Amino acid sequence: MILQILFTCKCDPSKSDLQVEAIQKDIWSRCAERNIGGFFLRSGDYLVGLFEGQDSVVIGKVEYLIRKHKVSSVYVVREAVLETRDWTKWNSDVFSLEDLSEFERKKFEGLAQIVGIAVEANQRSSHAR
Repeated sequence: MILQILFTCKCDPSKSDLQVEAIQKDIWSRCAERNIGGFFLRSGDYLVGLFEGQDSVVIGKVEYLIRKHKVSSVYVVREAVLETRDWTKWNSDVFSLEDLSEFERKKFEGLAQIVGIAVEANQRSSHAR
């Protein structure tokens, strides 16, 4: 079964940009090794991930992220079971959408929309509680 999870989480605010990038690189390499497609980007105070692959592997990577890197406020925006894969490869080109030039942003426009939707959904959920 192919599982796709779009989620947001937060790192400890005391972590530097370099420490957050190290977390991202760790997740990127582990996801690529396990044939998970998707992305894991920083957007403001949030980390936004979309993991897609075999269900047990995807769930294992999210659990690893929580356990090893101590992320908090994990909020699943969307979970879907798919018949075919949408994200067949891992996107490790970008750490944060805010760092992209205007030209580069156009290349990642769809990605930026997904990230924006995820962060907005998390914020709405937080205010509703």
